[in-house]
Amino acid sequence: MTLWTSNPDSVPVSAAYASYFISYLSLGTAPLIFSWLSELIPQDPEARSLIVGTSVAGYYAVSAWSGILIWPAKEAPYYRCGWQTALSLWLVVICMTCVLRFVDVRYLMPKRKLYAETLHGDAFQESEVASQHGDADSLKGKDVDVAVSRV
Repeated sequence: MTLWTSNPDSVPVSAAYASYFISYLSLGTAPLIFSWLSELIPQDPEARSLIVGTSVAGYYAVSAWSGILIWPAKEAPYYRCGWQTALSLWLVVICMTCVLRFVDVRYLMPKRKLYAETLHGDAFQESEVASQHGDADSLKGKDVDVAVSRV
């Protein structure tokens, strides 16, 4: 849309429509990121509620006033900074998703596995061995009812 607003005659209308719809993809990712944040810290309910609550409150606090500044009605449809801001937010959401995934895999997943092992004990370890080897029958010969009741 940034190209369309600077040169409306050189950009096809179909490309302008496609970029318009793609520019709003970042708005739909906020609830997904909030739910992912709550999944990152399952063992500490206070920290989870603080992080998710702060994120949601911050998102809605910024959303309440930023629309008026970024998308003023008097500049429509050739917004001076609206389309560039949408593009930058789109890139920030992609980077944030990658960083969250990295932090999750590198730092938080080992903590969650350790926490699950302390909760579930041997049943968790046996099921993880079965899932790693892709062998559904790895619990054969063992008391599966006991392993399931521990979970």
